[in-house]
Amino acid sequence: MDVPDELWEELISPSLEEQGLEAAVEDALLYGNADERDAEFRDWDLDLLLAGSVWLRDEAELSLLLADPPTWMTAPTGAGLAAALDGVRLGSAAPVVLVEAMKAGARMRSWCDAFVAAAMAAFWRRRQAEAATMVAERDDRYESPVDGSPDAMWGAAEEIAAALRLSPRTVQSYIDDAVRLTRDLPDTFRAVRSGEISMSQARVILDATEDLLVEGQQRVAERVLQKAPEQTQAQLRAACRRAVASVDSDAADKRHARAVRARTVRKQALPDGMAGLWFTHTADVVESVWVAVNGLADAAKVPAQAGGDGRSVDERRADAMAAVFRAILDNGVDLTGRALPAQHRRRPHIEVLVPATTLLGVRDDPAELVGYGPIPPSMARRIAAGGTWRRLLTDPATGVVLEASTTRHDPPAQVSETVLARDQRCRWRGCRMPARRCDRDHGVKYKRTGRTRLGDLCCLCEFHHRIKDNEASGWHMVQLSGGVIEWTSPTGHTYRTDPPAVGPIADHPPRGRPTVERTGDLSAEGRPTAGAHDDDCPPF
Repeated sequence: MDVPDELWEELISPSLEEQGLEAAVEDALLYGNADERDAEFRDWDLDLLLAGSVWLRDEAELSLLLADPPTWMTAPTGAGLAAALDGVRLGSAAPVVLVEAMKAGARMRSWCDAFVAAAMAAFWRRRQAEAATMVAERDDRYESPVDGSPDAMWGAAEEIAAALRLSPRTVQSYIDDAVRLTRDLPDTFRAVRSGEISMSQARVILDATEDLLVEGQQRVAERVLQKAPEQTQAQLRAACRRAVASVDSDAADKRHARAVRARTVRKQALPDGMAGLWFTHTADVVESVWVAVNGLADAAKVPAQAGGDGRSVDERRADAMAAVFRAILDNGVDLTGRALPAQHRRRPHIEVLVPATTLLGVRDDPAELVGYGPIPPSMARRIAAGGTWRRLLTDPATGVVLEASTTRHDPPAQVSETVLARDQRCRWRGCRMPARRCDRDHGVKYKRTGRTRLGDLCCLCEFHHRIKDNEASGWHMVQLSGGVIEWTSPTGHTYRTDPPAVGPIADHPPRGRPTVERTGDLSAEGRPTAGAHDDDCPPF
């Protein structure tokens, strides 16, 4: 019997007995007091009701569904499956249908992921061919490329990052996976494209085989793909480890060497004004750090006979570790006494942007910790209480910084501080490098104009600064009014980046002079602290 996809679930109607059971279940769920239930169902066990013919009906529906499956259950991945799924009425579908719809949707998602990976790999190979042609036509093609000049493919990676809204760190791993998947592991790619496995499962295979030659990669994939469609990522990862060990006995040493090269420290923003650090190193180094942190925490413990301090061991560990680095930042030197490098004429420090009304306790407008984001007003006041402060002039309509105060009398200092306060981060699309760690870049090269203007400056990290200045990359930028930047990629696609709103935005901004906001601290009496405008004494 040929049944339309959207009508098949209407073929099964519940019997009178089933309707009575369903009513009893609903009644039992709504009323917890046995006296309020119908006497007919008073002594019935709810578990028996839930395990009754209601679920037998699901089994019957599944049997009917499998006997005459709708198009979307059997269609191969691609345009046909997408069109079939578009006609499924999820709101009125039975649970059996919804389960199968989820499975079909997951297959379609795998096909889409494979399509994106194939397009990414093809784009990358096209740009590589173009870059090779450009290098071959240069007179210095025999010179070493390790002189710090930008790689010809950096701009290509940023094209993909901008188009897919990926960070610079993430996009390169996506590109590497796409190239390897389509070039070295064709069977794995076909399994993703057909919906047999997900792209996440494919990445498990890619990660496990990264240190093997292509032949070894393919042997591992051949061993694990048969059972992969029925496995979770954890199960597949374990199967890959066993397969890799059988293919390459030296795999453990190779993976360790690669892991050592990937050691890192990363910051993770958490909710509620909290953040975390992820520190990865060799096991012996991490163990030594852990022992040292525990030693510092034990030393900081206040004995019970002295009244204690109410902190748990975890709190003492966190405080002890923070104290080490806070002392380094406050003193401006490392453990050997070596001065920390200055960033735009200031030693490393933290910055918090707080409306003056918040500092005074008049209002609780949001504050911003540079490098993190919004923080509670009470936290902003605590930070500001230990620092110096300066005035920021912001646009009441947009919240964008227009001017940052400085005690230096040379205009470049004020222009520089205003750019840093306005941009907050690297202005390349998707980059989150803090402005203090970036270069101040001229939109139009200084050697062409001989002038430095606020409207022509922006913050770019070293990586993206070099791409922007490399004409061979094909990227171009235009500074628009209000600090807005329009980027144009080699393909002609345009991307706009706006400066963040630092100050409060008025519902009805007044005409004329913008509002004034301040960053920093006030004394206990509510007056500015001494040295509040000393630009050479951070943190502020």
